[in-house]
Amino acid sequence: MVLGGALLSALLLMAATSEAREDLNLPASLSALLVLMGAALGGQLSITATFFIQVSATVTVLPLGTLLAIGCGVYLVARRRAPVDGSSLHRAATLQRCAVEALATGLLLGLLTGLPRAGGDSGDGLSVSSSPLLTVVLVSVVVMTALSAARLDHAAVIGLPIGLRQAGREVWALLVSLGTVTGAVTLVAGTAWALAEGVPQALALLIVYLPNLVVVLLSLATLGGLVARGEVAGLGVAANSSEDSLVTVGDLPVGAVLLLVVTVLLATVVAAARVGVLRARSRGAVLARTWPLAVAALALSVPLLYVLVPARMSGGGEMVSASAMPSGWSFITVSLLACVVSVLAEYLPAWLYANANQLLRVMVGTRAVTEWVSGRSSLGGSMGVAQGTGQAGQAEGSHTWSYGTDPATGAATATDLSTGALFVEDASTGQWVLQGHPASGSPVSASAEVADPVSSDPVSSDLAAPGQQAPAPTASQQAQALPEPQPMSPQARRRMRLVLGTAGLLLVLVVVGMACVNFLNGRRGPDQEVEAYLDLLSQGRAEAATQMVDPGVPNSQRALLNDEALAAATSRVEVVTVSEPQVEEDTAKVSTTLSLDGEHFDFTFTVARGDRQYGLLDTWEVTTPLVVPVTFSSADGLDAISVAGTDLALEASEEEYSSTSTTLQYVYAGTYDVGVPQSLASYLTAETSSLIALPASAAADMLMEVTSEPTQELEDLVLEEVKAQTESCASVPGNTDAVCPSEVQDTDLASLKVTQDASGLDEVTASSFTSEQIIISVTQNPSQWNKDPKPRSVRFTFSGSIEWPEGGGEPEVTVDSSSPSWG
Repeated sequence: MVLGGALLSALLLMAATSEAREDLNLPASLSALLVLMGAALGGQLSITATFFIQVSATVTVLPLGTLLAIGCGVYLVARRRAPVDGSSLHRAATLQRCAVEALATGLLLGLLTGLPRAGGDSGDGLSVSSSPLLTVVLVSVVVMTALSAARLDHAAVIGLPIGLRQAGREVWALLVSLGTVTGAVTLVAGTAWALAEGVPQALALLIVYLPNLVVVLLSLATLGGLVARGEVAGLGVAANSSEDSLVTVGDLPVGAVLLLVVTVLLATVVAAARVGVLRARSRGAVLARTWPLAVAALALSVPLLYVLVPARMSGGGEMVSASAMPSGWSFITVSLLACVVSVLAEYLPAWLYANANQLLRVMVGTRAVTEWVSGRSSLGGSMGVAQGTGQAGQAEGSHTWSYGTDPATGAATATDLSTGALFVEDASTGQWVLQGHPASGSPVSASAEVADPVSSDPVSSDLAAPGQQAPAPTASQQAQALPEPQPMSPQARRRMRLVLGTAGLLLVLVVVGMACVNFLNGRRGPDQEVEAYLDLLSQGRAEAATQMVDPGVPNSQRALLNDEALAAATSRVEVVTVSEPQVEEDTAKVSTTLSLDGEHFDFTFTVARGDRQYGLLDTWEVTTPLVVPVTFSSADGLDAISVAGTDLALEASEEEYSSTSTTLQYVYAGTYDVGVPQSLASYLTAETSSLIALPASAAADMLMEVTSEPTQELEDLVLEEVKAQTESCASVPGNTDAVCPSEVQDTDLASLKVTQDASGLDEVTASSFTSEQIIISVTQNPSQWNKDPKPRSVRFTFSGSIEWPEGGGEPEVTVDSSSPSWG
């Protein structure tokens, strides 16, 4: 049985870890199967790999599903064979036999599954093993418990105190009810989710660790939490703990929360009914008997939540550790659930018996209902309280009892008709108190024995003195004296139907509302916000996109973040794919593939969770704008450029001897035309005519150097000014201008004539120019030293500047200097 359970669990784990084994190059071999069998029994896997250094990691998660299945199987087999092998004849010998068999089973499986090691095929020294010690301990404990419970006779249990036995029965009923209902719903919902998401391997893990998941879900449903923490210790440095991550029921999807709440409510009702029928039927609720279950649940929840359920991981020689376990207050919330069940158990069975008898029988079983009604479900008279109404005669041995109610106090009474002894119930303790012996003159003889209401009770049948507490009547006497729970009157039933109908309507409204909220939240996820943002950009609605995701840059750098600029873009981003968001707490990462002018690129958006709208609807805010910082510069002396039809002013550099003008602007991803302002378009054209702004370039600011070329109109304007200056330098008194060559500035000249005018410009930019060669013929006046001077050619070029008026218009061309020219 143990080997079969371990083998089945190992096969499930092997199917669930197929992808992980492929990543680790770990083949499906016999050694791997044995190691997983050890993990299914001991709950621990150790992984060691050698790369440049040896790395090790240990993962511990107790497979409660496997251990529970093995325990139940061993119990059923041993219980069936107990009458055959006579294993319950001697208690001490039986316990010794159980211990020997359990230890032998544990040692055998520990050696079988703990010694093998599974290795990888990659030759990197990968080794995977299980823990033989944990396997021996857990298997021995489970098998010992199951064998002892199956083989020991009832006398061994009856010897325990009644209160302890009753608390044990109620705890077992509580665990079975909560586990069965929650586990069944979890298994169905988990199967549907695994198939819908295309991850059937998760179903294998769900089966093995179903009880672990059920305990965690109950912890969350009762407003507990799940805490994940990690810890890293440096070399020789004190441990540095990372911040704990807390998961509560509010972090789950609305649909999952609704299903979880309904499941726990149903499990609570079933548990209350099953616990209630284990108690003696009483006339009303006796809250004094509700505390044992709460105390037992509190004591049991601590080891269950913090020893058996947590998942732990350690690696690197304890340098790295992580764990996931219920929060520190979860044991309190789970215990409060047990308190609610215990209190409901005082009311629910009687109400269901009277008004929904078949439902009660479905939840607890027909036999349990019959025993509860007849009084055979409780362990003894001291556990029950008889509160009969009316007159009911009950013969028990030689005594006849009459049950009634004290008209003065309303307390329940029991009178022994054979002796006349009167017992009154103490409502605070549930015990019967003898009020008096038969009055004188009673037909009963003085020597007659005054019996208490439980004279046949094997626990105590001694007569109590007046005022002394006496044991209660037997459970059978009490139950038979009580009338069966009666159905509600028609008026009460109508009121109940109205209340239940209203509650049902409210529940339907809540369910529909939650479904609507879930539907709306499904359309308000991080990926939908990203898609809405990208839609605005693809439509050219830059201002709406800026309002949705503010880039957080100065206003002076937003000149291109407007509808006009983005609408004028020759190409805007198009969405190719938007991946599923990766959500971590209140932040999500959404990876996208976008297209710009046919070129694909990837971009990841960061989306932050906002405040819930109306307290229900999720809100997400994209925090990563799809903008690119671009530095525009010009060394041509331009004080402005045009981008997508928007004029941008350039600021002159503060560096000495630098003629570069720049400006920093942010643009949305796209392709934009770049040129000179429209006012300068007649005189200049831009050499760089297109800007492709891709977010991939946003790691550093893009640099866009704008160079311009003069138009023919500008060249003609400059050449005209050059020729005018040439004529001025070839005439008097213009020849004395400082810009003229020094050779023509002489005042003692016989002739001054232009022999070669500038036919064009050697160089021209937006801010300066240099003309082609100019020749002026100069002849000196005859002198004593030169009676017949010859004409001399002065060769030179003119240079000058071009200044642009604010607001556009014709530039001002100024000839600043002349330079000698040879050739």
